[in-house]
Amino acid sequence: MIVGVIPARIGSTRFPRKLLYQIEGKSIIEHVFSQAQLSKKIDKLIVATDSNEIASLFNPSDVILTNISHQSGTDRVGEAVQKIDYDIIVNIQGDEPKIDPELIDRLIESLEDSQVGMSSLASTIIDAKDFRDPNVVKVLIDDENYAIKFFRETVDKMNLLRHVGIYAFKKEIFEKFIQLSMTENEKKLKLEQLRALDNGIPIKIIVSDFKYRSIDVEEDLIYYQ
Repeated sequence: MIVGVIPARIGSTRFPRKLLYQIEGKSIIEHVFSQAQLSKKIDKLIVATDSNEIASLFNPSDVILTNISHQSGTDRVGEAVQKIDYDIIVNIQGDEPKIDPELIDRLIESLEDSQVGMSSLASTIIDAKDFRDPNVVKVLIDDENYAIKFFRETVDKMNLLRHVGIYAFKKEIFEKFIQLSMTENEKKLKLEQLRALDNGIPIKIIVSDFKYRSIDVEEDLIYYQ
């Protein structure tokens, strides 16, 4: 079974309560859920949240309440699927209101390759100010589209893509990941994907021309006006 999980933490520090912010009459988290529902490959979709207020927006069967203390979205996903029998997990970030369901499906398809255990997305649409913006995560990939390094800020503008925070895992890789301790790089940059790279877990990057942005800070709402 392929399970999609949207980790939804209420306590965002850079944009408080952002997942409840209304865009076109619907909260950001509801937009994400609606988009992910259009995936043709996800069998079950769950919102994993630490907030009763967020949980109240969805059918009880679509929500799992999780501990408030998780340090990353993937760790929250890990708690949510403890009692679910799955083969593939897709971690869909709760602040991507325009996430493309076809890209979700491409991520899942990438795991059909026996050599790929974890994959993520990146976009070729990146502009000059993105390189200086620590809220826009950049990724450098190799010739086979595996991640070499992730950046928050960098002066190097060559061959970098804009990372899109969604991840697909085969079960064995996901279970390995959530048992690993946070690495110093992960703590320093607050990028959970660095836990994978620091522990030798390759991340296949699916490259697209996805134009939309995650909403990290209130200023990012400009992309949805």
